[in-house]
Amino acid sequence: MVKHSVLFLIVSLLSSISMGRQTPEFDLVKQEWLNKANQHVEDEKIKFLASFGLNKALLNNREAIEGLRSSHDQMVQEEIQQYEKKAAAVDESIQNLANQVFKEYEVKVVHDEECEFEDIFVTQNYETGICYVGLNCSKHQSNLELLKKILYHERSHIIHEDNFNKELIQCIAWVNSHDSHDEIAEKSLLYCTAFEIRADTHAVLNSSDNGKQYYRFLQKLPEDPCMSERLAWLKELIGDLNTRESNPESKVH
Repeated sequence: MVKHSVLFLIVSLLSSISMGRQTPEFDLVKQEWLNKANQHVEDEKIKFLASFGLNKALLNNREAIEGLRSSHDQMVQEEIQQYEKKAAAVDESIQNLANQVFKEYEVKVVHDEECEFEDIFVTQNYETGICYVGLNCSKHQSNLELLKKILYHERSHIIHEDNFNKELIQCIAWVNSHDSHDEIAEKSLLYCTAFEIRADTHAVLNSSDNGKQYYRFLQKLPEDPCMSERLAWLKELIGDLNTRESNPESKVH
C-alpha cells in the first residue's frame, strides 16, 4: 500500500510541474482546442438530427429526458449491486487518483478482475450524482500516469453527458422515422466519433507530456470505425501543442 501511495504522489508531482511551466498564452491554446472540439460535437449533432428532418428543440422533451434518466439509473444500480456483492478491495492509490480527476463529483471505484487494461467503464447515477469507475485495479497499479489520462477522457463523457445524449437523440430519431435501431446507430457514428474526439482532447490537455503517451495507447487499441479520425485529430493537436510550447511567441488563432 505504501508503494502505491508513493506512485500516486509521483503522478501528482509530475502534474503540478507540468501545470507550473505553462503560461496564460498556453492556456488560451488549450481553450482554443476545447472550443473547437465542442463545436465539432455540436455540428455533428445538428447534422444527425437534420438527416431525419429534426431540430435541436426536440432534445428538450422533458418526458423523454426523465424517462431515459430513470431507466438509466435503474440499470446503473443493478450493475453496481453486482460488483458490490463481490466485495472486491479497491486500490487506495486508484481511488485517490479518481478523486483527483473527478474533483467536482463524488466518485467510487469498483474493481472487476475480469476486465482487461483498456476495459474501463464510467457511469453516473443521476439521482444521487455519484460517479462509478469500473476497472481491473491490478492492471493499472503500475501505470497511474496513463490511467489518469484515460480517466480525464471518461470525465469528459460525464461532464457532457455524452452517452445519455446519444441515447436521447437516437431515441428521438427512432420515434420520428422508420429506420431500425441499427440503422440509426450507424447514422449517429459521426456524432459519437465527435464526442470521443472531445474526450480525447480533454485527456491530452490534462497530460504532462502533451498527450504522447495517450496517443500511443490509442494506437494499440483494437481497430474501430472512428479510431482513424480520432488519431488524426490528436496528431494535429499534439503537434500544435508542441509547437506553441516551444515557441510562445506564436499567435493563438
